[in-house]
Parts: sequence; C-alpha cells; structure tokens
Amino acid sequence: MRPLQLKTGLFLLLLANAIVFLIRGEYNDSFDSMAWIVLMVLYEIETGKLPWLLKLNQRLPLIRNMAVMVVILAESSYLLEGAWLDGVYSFLWLLVVALFELESRYKNEVVAHPKLFRFASLSLILGMVGVIVTWMMEGAYFNAYDGLIWSLAFLIIDLDLMASALQRGASNDPVTYIHSSDV
Repeated sequence: MRPLQLKTGLFLLLLANAIVFLIRGEYNDSFDSMAWIVLMVLYEIETGKLPWLLKLNQRLPLIRNMAVMVVILAESSYLLEGAWLDGVYSFLWLLVVALFELESRYKNEVVAHPKLFRFASLSLILGMVGVIVTWMMEGAYFNAYDGLIWSLAFLIIDLDLMASALQRGASNDPVTYIHSSDV
C-alpha cells in the first residue's frame, strides 16, 4: 500500500469514527475528533504533500486556531466530566501539536537535534499506547481502536514533518507555512 493510500484510509477511518461518536450522542468526542482531523490535514499541507490546498495558505492560521480552541474546550470538558483517561489522551495530543509546531516552524532545530525530536515522538507514542492499553483493560474497545488509528496517523505525519525538515534543510527564520514556491 502506498503512503497516500494509507493516509487516505486512516483519515477516512477517523472521519467514520467521528460520525460514530456523533450518532452515539458523544458530541464532545465527535467535535474533538473533527477538530483533530482538521489539524492533521493542516500539518499534512505543511509537509508539502497536498500542494492543491496551498491556496488556503492565508486562512491556515485562522483555521488552525479555531481547531485548537475546539480541542482545548473538548479536553476541558473531559476533565470536568471526570473522564480522566480521555483527558490524559487529549493532553498527550496537545503535546503532539506542540511537537508538530516545532517540527514545522523550526526546521533548523529538527536538523540540529533529530534524536531529541525522535525521542519526543517516541515518548508521546508510548504514552498513547499506555492509554490505549488501559482503555482495552477497561473494556472501552472503541476508544482503544480510535486511539490506535490516531496514533498511527500521528506517527505517519510526524515522520513526514521530520523528513520534510531534514530534506529541505532549514533557513534561520521560523517557517510558518509552506508557500507554493517551496513545493
């Protein structure tokens, strides 16, 4: 299976999961999932692998900020509901966003410290695996399945962001978004 087909399949599964959450009346989970899907697509745009979406370049910060706000609201509501495991998982994902931001904006740092970024990625994946295993032990199989798909999507996009940074080299300035002339 080619990488684009794998990513497309993962995104479709994630979209299906968000719809399942919506049908089950789990609105917080559904909106959270949709916001994360938007963020994942934005990071995919930043890898330069979706050049036909570069026309959105000027709107990306607004879209990203709105998606991050939905995620923060969802995490807050998990904690208020006492869904501590969902809260831990959401917190790990906020750290993923921080890592993606660093990898996409500060490519010089990725080039200079690739082992540090790989360690951070591995730590986040291990944390996610811990949550997934706990969900399995608690009988929350759909959450575990959903978490597994999200973790795979994270891993693939993280590897793309790191490869993009290492292949392109880096300028001294932080990179906010890829421009059509960079593709």
